[in-house]
Parts: sequence; C-alpha cells; structure tokens
Amino acid sequence: MKYLYIELDVQDGERRHTHSCLHTTTGKNINFAAERYAYTFWGKPVGHNDEWWDLNDIAIRVSNIKELTKKEFYFMDNIIT
Repeated sequence: MKYLYIELDVQDGERRHTHSCLHTTTGKNINFAAERYAYTFWGKPVGHNDEWWDLNDIAIRVSNIKELTKKEFYFMDNIIT
C-alpha cells in the first residue's frame, strides 16, 4: 500500500484554487495513481494536453504528489478530519 498526498490546480473560469487530498493506492506508479484519482474524482475528461485535463467547465492538473509513510498519512488524516 502506498500513501499519497496529492495537490491539484483547479481552474474554473477566472477562478483558480488548489485542491489537496490524501489517497491510498496499491499501484506502483504514484504519478499514474494521482492522475487516476483526478480522473475518477472529477469525471471523465474531454481533452488532455501535457499538463491540464479539460473537464468541460473546469480544467485541472496534478501539481504535487508526495508519498507519505503510513504514520504521516494517518497523522495528516486526523488533522484534516
């Protein structure tokens, strides 16, 4: 099991913000796991360039991925919730 901290840049018209989450995966590639999270959470994209996923009204991109230890993951999870 891998424990991830993922940050996504979200562009909604002129508004831009960062969405962060904790995510677990059994996959070996954390970059793929982060992109799959973005795809699954935000919905099927209509287009993708090198960085941004176009999701009709909004665009997102994975801006940061950090692999955490199990202890770090559960510590952060307790802070967030």
